[in-house]
This record gives sequence, structure tokens and C-alpha cells, in this order.
Amino acid sequence: MRDAPSLPQSVATWIVVLVLVTAGIHFYRALVNDMTVLILFTLNAIGYLVLLAGMFRAPTQRTRRLARRVLIGYTAVTAILYVAYGLAGGGWKLPWGPTKEIAEIALLVLLFRVERAERTEVAQA
Repeated sequence: MRDAPSLPQSVATWIVVLVLVTAGIHFYRALVNDMTVLILFTLNAIGYLVLLAGMFRAPTQRTRRLARRVLIGYTAVTAILYVAYGLAGGGWKLPWGPTKEIAEIALLVLLFRVERAERTEVAQA
């Protein structure tokens, strides 16, 4: 089985930018809240950075693909939990909360496009 080609440079760049924006907002929000939020937001930001590294630095295509798929789930869960938190009265911290949600949705769109393109290419091979 041959390795799938690498991501187009523009797609890879946008994925990196969106993950860094999301992780940066989580780090920032961790610093301006109480200890519980500090721990949760810091761990969430670190999770984003570790999965990003896995997507681009893992030694095999299979591991990079796994990191991408976990990042899809991780991003979706994070977005859903933020919306649930906001609806439960936790607040929508402007402007960072909505900015992070937009970045997460854009990230999900890009990751799903990469996933679909890879599946299409494998099916045609």
C-alpha cells in the first residue's frame, strides 16, 4: 500500500493557523479564570498542539491519519461542550468564545475535506 500524498501547502497552513488560534484562545482563557478552568483549558490547548504535531510530524502516514481523525473528534467534542456550557449559563465570553467556535468549525471543515480527498484518492488507486 502506498502512502497518501502530503497535504497541499495552503490547506496545511490553514490547519496550523486554526489550531494555533484555538489553542491560543484556550491558553488565554485559562489565564483569566479560576483554577478549575485553568486546568481544563490548559489541557485542552495542549491536546490541540499534540494532535497538530501528530498530524505533521508522526513517522508514518497511518499515524498521521490517526492523529487527524482524533483531531476531528477532539475539535467536535470541544465545540459541542462549549455550546452546552454556554446554554447552561456559563456564558459566551466575547469576543474569544465565538472566535474560537468559528476557528473550530473552519478547522472541522478543512479536516473533513482532507479526509474525503484521501478516501477518494485511495479508492481510485
